[in-house]
Amino acid sequence: MAAIMDMNVLGGVLFAIASIWLVARASRLARYYYYLMSVPTSKLFGKYHWLLGHLPGVSDRQELFYETIPKFDQTAHRIRRFMVGPLPLIVVSHPETAKIILKSSTPKPRLSYGLLIPFIGEGLLISSGKKWARDRRLLTNAFHFNILKDYTPILHDACQVLIDKLHQHTQHAETQNVAFDFSNACCLLSLDVMLRCTMGVESNCQVEDSDYSKGVRRITELVFKRGVSAGCLMPDWLYFMTSDGGEMKRLCNMCHSFTHRIIADRKRKLADDGLLDDSPDTSYETQRKIVKGQVDFLDILLTVKDEDGMGMSEENIRDQVDTFLFEGHDTTSSCMRWLLYFLAKHPEIQQKCRLEAQASVGEDGFVRHSSLGQLTFITQCIKETLRHASPVPMMERELPEEMQLDNYTLPKGTDVDIDIFALHHNAALYPEPFKFWPERFSEEACERRDSHAFLGFSAGPRNCIGQVFAMNELRVAVSSLVSRFELRVDPSLPEPVFDDKVVMRSKPSIQLLVSAL
Repeated sequence: MAAIMDMNVLGGVLFAIASIWLVARASRLARYYYYLMSVPTSKLFGKYHWLLGHLPGVSDRQELFYETIPKFDQTAHRIRRFMVGPLPLIVVSHPETAKIILKSSTPKPRLSYGLLIPFIGEGLLISSGKKWARDRRLLTNAFHFNILKDYTPILHDACQVLIDKLHQHTQHAETQNVAFDFSNACCLLSLDVMLRCTMGVESNCQVEDSDYSKGVRRITELVFKRGVSAGCLMPDWLYFMTSDGGEMKRLCNMCHSFTHRIIADRKRKLADDGLLDDSPDTSYETQRKIVKGQVDFLDILLTVKDEDGMGMSEENIRDQVDTFLFEGHDTTSSCMRWLLYFLAKHPEIQQKCRLEAQASVGEDGFVRHSSLGQLTFITQCIKETLRHASPVPMMERELPEEMQLDNYTLPKGTDVDIDIFALHHNAALYPEPFKFWPERFSEEACERRDSHAFLGFSAGPRNCIGQVFAMNELRVAVSSLVSRFELRVDPSLPEPVFDDKVVMRSKPSIQLLVSAL
């Protein structure tokens, strides 16, 4: 009898605890919606759907980029509410509001970035908290000035492959008047650069094409498709039962096999050479001694130790390799293809780049690392491309604590979208924002703008760790091409338009006429 009473008492206590937890949870949820639903939405997002929210209104990316975003009043719409199904997403597109969000290492929301986890795991792009801070600290040496300097001759070799393909294209009668597909070529060049420089792999992918590169393009299309549909609300196990999910899983497995094979080969080589030791020293010079010469990103991943002498786990190494190969080649190639298109469209700007490049290259036709800083105008063209054709049109953060933003209370856990494309096309910051105008990035013009008016590589603690590497790659590639070739728009082809598939692409692909100088 006493045992039964004890069970009743215990059941009553558990019921009371569960009731209190549910009431507290419901109270927090009610407070969350109360504050976020007070943030105004915009008619420009389109008609609200009872289940999908505003998602149907952003499915047409051309309409979004060319018609909707230019109509935003940046004074009246500094902060807006966008409904992802039943979930409110706060959208900001002004440098002053973006600065507040980006000033700390705010985590990435799982609702959006979580869609990439089956592909790239929890590498530096997605991880947060202590894991992100440790990984960022350990990987800093991978982008040491001396390592980047050593990469320059490797960039030359990768660019030479594309140069040879273009010479072959211009010398054959059947192709010399046919437009060359730079969308694919830039993607393969950038992948080749990443494999050569950061992984030490001679892949020959520019000549034989690459299943990995094709797989990445298709994966980002599937991630984008899922993100703007009810699929974003599905758990992974349910999504993978759909036809798109099955394809996504197959492509992820293929890409993982590619990167895991690279890791295994390098680890075996370092072990055979006796270069994997237990030293806790993580300095650049020590890393260089470990690999006895050229050191790259993968060497550091496999040998780096934290202050406690602990290295990276096998899973973490795989996630970082998948993350950097994806981010490093897809975003850079996006900028490269659009920049070449803008130069072809504006021959006077192309000629100015050509003269600067020809004044800086050596006898072999390549710019030395010490001369990269002299490519002032080409650098302005790169930054203007990052502004106008933002490779990553938007990014999101999850607020770790309650925040006041433009007189609105945003509770802890709020997902905030920084609309980079809208910010970069704010006419108050960039007059005639759809005009390609490199002089916007002269030193004087930059000093007059807010520090967060340009987010080509994000900003704050979570800015792009590889931005200097990417800028060097783009400077070398552009100077190498414009000093040897003239690029022209083919009037018989439709004009390409922005096409956001997680990373900015073009529709149709960018194809240009090429003539050897």
